[in-house]
Amino acid sequence: MSPTRDLHRLPKAHLHLHFTGSMRHSTLLELARRDGINLPDQLVSEWPPRLSAADEKGWFRFQRLYDVARSVLRTEDDVRRLVREAAEDDVRDGGRWLEIQVDPSGYAARFGGVTAF
Repeated sequence: MSPTRDLHRLPKAHLHLHFTGSMRHSTLLELARRDGINLPDQLVSEWPPRLSAADEKGWFRFQRLYDVARSVLRTEDDVRRLVREAAEDDVRDGGRWLEIQVDPSGYAARFGGVTAF
């Protein structure tokens, strides 16, 4: 038996996956199109968006893109879809444990509070 193992075949644990950041590009585009949300070019043509740590406004640019991506989640079904797709993607990548991180306050106003569903 070889001491070298294929990393792709090893089980993985994802301990801090950001909820909105886990969104598939195709899902982002589909939900935005459905609701007539105009996405910035960086979210349409460049995936993942390229941002530079050397850019003094980099954090603010990132946060703006993140907020726009979050805005496409409009219904409970959208949220459930994102959770399901994140789990599917994680399993496909060899994941066996997934912890999704989400700040519900970012969604509360849109869904009628943090305990709406």
